[in-house]
Amino acid sequence: MIGLPHNGTIAKIISLIMAFALWLYVMNEQNPAINLTYSVVLEAQNLPGNLVLTEAPSNVRVKIRGPRAVISNIAAKDIKAFIDMQGAGRGEYSRKVHISVPNEAQLAEVSPETVTVRTDNLLKRTLPVDIKNIGQLPQELQIVSIAPSPNSARVSGAEGIVNKVVRLEALFSLDQKAKGEVKADVPLAALDQNGVRVEGVLIEPNNVTVTAHFIEKIVSNNVPVKVTFTGSLPAGYKLSGMLSNPPQAALKGSQELMAAIKEVSTEEVSLDGVVKDTVRKVRLQVPPGIAASPDVVEVLLKVVKE
Repeated sequence: MIGLPHNGTIAKIISLIMAFALWLYVMNEQNPAINLTYSVVLEAQNLPGNLVLTEAPSNVRVKIRGPRAVISNIAAKDIKAFIDMQGAGRGEYSRKVHISVPNEAQLAEVSPETVTVRTDNLLKRTLPVDIKNIGQLPQELQIVSIAPSPNSARVSGAEGIVNKVVRLEALFSLDQKAKGEVKADVPLAALDQNGVRVEGVLIEPNNVTVTAHFIEKIVSNNVPVKVTFTGSLPAGYKLSGMLSNPPQAALKGSQELMAAIKEVSTEEVSLDGVVKDTVRKVRLQVPPGIAASPDVVEVLLKVVKE
């Protein structure tokens, strides 16, 4: 005859049942199962290296279910959504969306379940970089050289899109530039034959360094020669005239320096001991940074006896 459980054993069994019931209550009431929906980036796996996607959804909606304590700690980046492009060629395809969710979570829904995508041949081209100056260069400056580094870049992407690109352009601003060397990192844009930006291509490198050399603008002007002298003629003689040959000189220099020059003076011509008409060769006195042509003139001193 089988004996009945001891009272102590019965109590233990009842305690276990109550503990299990309490655990179920806590799990269901304090940590209930919930649903959350995420927008997940859709990736393409096993896409042949000579192809590129031209049309495909960027995201899909994924709903997952699980305990609140688990689901609340899951971010969209923890969920993987992908399509398998194994064996694809150039054209249009319908592919099932595969979802991978973290442990303890269950996939409840994915929308859409299948997607339509297009593929095209991958094309790579190397094109020269053109610089387009924008803005206003200060009036007193001019550019003597400007060049990008590197001077070419590679454009890659779908064949149908890359073939639209005819040039790569870097916009270089002329605003507020000082004389000397100026460098700037400038992004590149892919343009079509109408100068419209072509989107959907990869440019490598995406930036170039543009180096420009600025100098003060050089201007030239003809100004009169002013003869200066020192000393005095001997007693009984006087100066009846003083002429420069040529009477004008061509000066060249920066616009800023040239703006203040109305005439150019000669070195002082000595009158001491001069008793007859005399021709002297003297240099022109030009400010630093100014060039004169000619830089030496002949001065005719006309002398008469009183």
